[in-house]
Amino acid sequence: IWAQVSRRFANKSGKLLFEIINEPKGMTKQEVDETNERILGIIRKSNPKRIVIFGGNEWANSDELITAKIPNDDYLMGYYHSYDPWNFGGQGEGTWGSFDDLRNMENKYKAVSDWSKINNIPVMISEFGAVHACEYNSRMLHYFYNVKFALQYGVAFMAWDDGGNFGIYDRQNRTWPEVKDILIHTYPDGPEYLQGGVAGKNHVYITWTNNFDNATKITVQRKTDSSDFTNVTDLPGDATQWDEVYNGSGNIYYRIIAKFAGLPDKYSNPVKYTIQ
Repeated sequence: IWAQVSRRFANKSGKLLFEIINEPKGMTKQEVDETNERILGIIRKSNPKRIVIFGGNEWANSDELITAKIPNDDYLMGYYHSYDPWNFGGQGEGTWGSFDDLRNMENKYKAVSDWSKINNIPVMISEFGAVHACEYNSRMLHYFYNVKFALQYGVAFMAWDDGGNFGIYDRQNRTWPEVKDILIHTYPDGPEYLQGGVAGKNHVYITWTNNFDNATKITVQRKTDSSDFTNVTDLPGDATQWDEVYNGSGNIYYRIIAKFAGLPDKYSNPVKYTIQ
């Protein structure tokens, strides 16, 4: 197969990358190491300088990439997938977003980044995500911090969208949910860890952390299940909290956007609360 594929696309742009094998579950480390070297040799006969992506065995997570044998080649890129912790990301159990959760995720990105620098090989996380069954606020934080840490540690990233449990784009209605804005507008130095709650019947409050000191203003946005995000109010650029009495019922969603002079807008994670 690879002999045919590599010959067929030999004259395509360098923007086309080849991935040797995807999530080789059931193969041992030695078998995957040997497969990587054997397939790379086939590809190089017709594509001597094309970027080739390789990873480790099992489900191709970061630990498997870091311990995989690195082929002797100058045009490589490492990849890994992570839905960690699987009981949350893959099965929708419990919540996510404690400081231990954030530390565990950051440590994974740091380990991959260190491997990349030591071996002079770029790396990407080519699948991550959390199923729709996850608690909403936890799911948004999970996406948010994957993007934040990927950018912070120089790891290229791609979110997994299977059109089902991990779906992001709504193909039937041709609409994008909040995850799209997280993927595009999250920055390592943007606002983070938006959280809050409802006091009493309808007193909503939110707090967040700023990683900047040069914002011109912070815009609070709100939406409902039947409406898109719209601006509610503008706050000073150093604000870290806000509250309102919401005269309605049902699910309400909030997020903040830090505005800068001559720089892109930087979004927080969205949060959802329910007014009875």
